[in-house]
Amino acid sequence: MAHRNITLSQVLSNKLAIIGMQFIAAIILMTFLVVMTSCSTKTQPSNTAVTNVGEEQTTSDSTADRTNRETRGMLLKELIVIVTAAESDAKMLDCCSAYSKLFSHFDDAGLKVLLAHSNDSVAIQTAWHFVNTSVEVQNSQTEYQPDIVKLRSFMRLVEKRCRVKIPQWWQREVMGCKSNGSNIYAERSTPHDTHTASKIGRVASDTGSMFVLEGMEYRYHAGDNQILLPKPLVEKLQRWSPEMHGYISGAFSETSCFLYVHDSAGSNPIVCLNKKTNNIDWVTNVCGEHWGDRSGLFMEPMSELVLADDGTVFSFAILSSGFCFQGNSSRTGKTTVRFSTGFEPLRQVEVD
Repeated sequence: MAHRNITLSQVLSNKLAIIGMQFIAAIILMTFLVVMTSCSTKTQPSNTAVTNVGEEQTTSDSTADRTNRETRGMLLKELIVIVTAAESDAKMLDCCSAYSKLFSHFDDAGLKVLLAHSNDSVAIQTAWHFVNTSVEVQNSQTEYQPDIVKLRSFMRLVEKRCRVKIPQWWQREVMGCKSNGSNIYAERSTPHDTHTASKIGRVASDTGSMFVLEGMEYRYHAGDNQILLPKPLVEKLQRWSPEMHGYISGAFSETSCFLYVHDSAGSNPIVCLNKKTNNIDWVTNVCGEHWGDRSGLFMEPMSELVLADDGTVFSFAILSSGFCFQGNSSRTGKTTVRFSTGFEPLRQVEVD
């Protein structure tokens, strides 16, 4: 009986030992699982943090891009308002600042997109920007010519956007323009007496246009057309442009006479006279190409007014140190497009 009790005890002891070992193994397994779960939990936030950092970087980049787009859009809208409404010399200088700010926010790819912008002034001035930045200055004493390919692209865009026959002399002067490292200017290959700008008492030989003093009155002749200038306009002309700088270009439509009165530099008026009443229908300013104080060699201005089929009157001009053109509604005088070399000072590209 005692022998059987000992054997049973041993059996029980062995079973308890096995159970104990299984229990310990279970504890070890559970501990291992808890540790692994804990590690996994600790690691997950780290991965999340990395992911979040990446997301924050992407968000940051997107925010920067969005901010740049918004800035460019804002500058573009401001520029269009300024360029369209500019009348005084001070406002023309605002155009310079607005173009400078706008172009500084665009790389070449972005500028090429601006060439297709719906606003004609913006697209044309951008095309000139490519001409302007093509001047490679190696020696400030040397005369350079801008990139001829970019000049052709500029001229093609002007023709496409303005839909008007550009005066040949203006095309010739622009295509042959030169740079001395400080500005781009016309070479003046066209004789001064063959353009349509008339000085008081002088005939422009290509059209026979003439601005003459008859007694106490001024009369403008152009081909078979002529008009007597009303006294209020004569008084304005005398204030706007003294006789020594009094150059006038004119054009006639069926109902109106348009006169562009200017000197060799800044903004100057274009006047619409009613042929039937001789009254002034509207007056506005053409941009010109330089505003403010200036010094240097005076060169006779050259200009021509051209009427487009859509009712726009264009004024093309070559002035002392650059060139410009502007389009205005023949009915209201509202500016539809304007370009000036003065809107963007020459940006030189140094060559090693």
